[in-house]
Amino acid sequence: EVSIELSLYIVSSLDRCFTGYVGDLCQFVDPCTHKQCQNGGTCSLQMLRPPNPPTSTCLCLPGFTGEQCQGLVGDPCFPSPCQHGGSCQRLSGKQYQCQCVSGWTGMSGKGRGRTPERDRQVCPAWRRDTFGLFPGKNCQLMDFCPANPCANGGTCVITYPVIVCQCRPGFEGHTCQHDVNECFGDTNPCLNGGRCINSVGSFRCVCYTGQYCEVNPDDCVGNQCSNGGTCLDGLGSYSCQCLSGWTGLHCHLHDACLGNACHPDAHCDTDLLTGHAVCTCQQGYTGALCNEDIDECQMGADPCEHGGSCHNTLGSFTCRCPEGYTGSRCESNLNECLSQPCHNGASCLDLLGKFQCLCPSGFEGPRCKREANLCHSGPCDHGTCVNTPGSFTCVCSPGFTGPLCVELSDPCQNWQCLHGGTCQVTETGLHCFCQPGWAGEDCEDVDECQADPCLHSGSCLNSPGTFRCLCPQGYAGPKCQITLDLCSPSEYVGARVIES
Repeated sequence: EVSIELSLYIVSSLDRCFTGYVGDLCQFVDPCTHKQCQNGGTCSLQMLRPPNPPTSTCLCLPGFTGEQCQGLVGDPCFPSPCQHGGSCQRLSGKQYQCQCVSGWTGMSGKGRGRTPERDRQVCPAWRRDTFGLFPGKNCQLMDFCPANPCANGGTCVITYPVIVCQCRPGFEGHTCQHDVNECFGDTNPCLNGGRCINSVGSFRCVCYTGQYCEVNPDDCVGNQCSNGGTCLDGLGSYSCQCLSGWTGLHCHLHDACLGNACHPDAHCDTDLLTGHAVCTCQQGYTGALCNEDIDECQMGADPCEHGGSCHNTLGSFTCRCPEGYTGSRCESNLNECLSQPCHNGASCLDLLGKFQCLCPSGFEGPRCKREANLCHSGPCDHGTCVNTPGSFTCVCSPGFTGPLCVELSDPCQNWQCLHGGTCQVTETGLHCFCQPGWAGEDCEDVDECQADPCLHSGSCLNSPGTFRCLCPQGYAGPKCQITLDLCSPSEYVGARVIES
């Protein structure tokens, strides 16, 4: 223990460590040993409180910045804004350009022959206006062009905000995935009535001979019509006009429809292979000769909707619809309101098989034709009801007013003030002003205070049927008639003293 303490003392006192180490005990590696400060920068050591190791920073000369003083102040490429491994190239001032690695975009028009003029040709105007011509300046957007998303030999131009492909002639679409049908449209690329046949990326003409389809070869040469038929030359084809009783491509078959056994409304053809008659039946019939009626009511699902009754007829059927429905299959609701059955501005409500009129005030009845007797319910409280068109009027009895004769025209008419009192309307309601000697809400009470019954200047308070006196100091009694000796409290036991 003594030797350890002695060695610690020696190291601490000398304060000297081997090169590359720092600390009170030389226990930390000097971070400035391997830190390379560029452009004349110096490494500054910063000791922290143990046991934390020291740190270091580069003190840069004016005009330089960065962790190792490796960048110029104001350099747009420091730190590099280019993402995903892109390299930054300084242009002029604060302008820069990112050269992106494969798979990322943001080259501002560089690479694959992109120019603003070419982008204006291949980019729709709305894409240029919305997103700009050169998005992804910092290589932050994935470039799908190396994966060749364009089909049919198309060339990828840009991939953001959408993939734009320069298509080869004969193809179109977002990624050149659609073949252009040159044969579709008003303009036929084949001359002189030649028939255009589309192919992938191109087309071909089936036409007369000649470079421009100007010669029509006679297709009847080498093709003979039998049984007196006449050959008619067409466009790359021919046909035989047969005599009566013959049919087929070369008039080689007897016309089996001459003795037509098909139903008169059916269509008869001769089978070109067998020579037999073939009947194509009209609607509602079946069978080899189309003479068997189809019972549509028994074919499975009932053709009549909403509970309609199906009745078979020759070649067809009819539906008897329930009330409220119409149509050949009872498929439609019969709107009874279409005939406008309601009168006097009433609203019509269409129901199933019937209608209902919603009458306005003053009218009644199934179709609102009849004027309603609004006086029947006796709406006038104190008056006579008179019917008017669509309404009524109340003629009020004397003393009443209002639309229904409910309000009193003179509120004091039903308010009686007694003993000559006068009724008057005030802000708080009806009030009786009483004659002298009377008081109360209806002047029904005698005002005993009118006779001044309280002695010795006592104050009189009237109340229904009685009164009481408020006596001054020194007096008591119902009428303040007792004089009190204030120095002898026991003189008048029970007396109430009213202090002024």
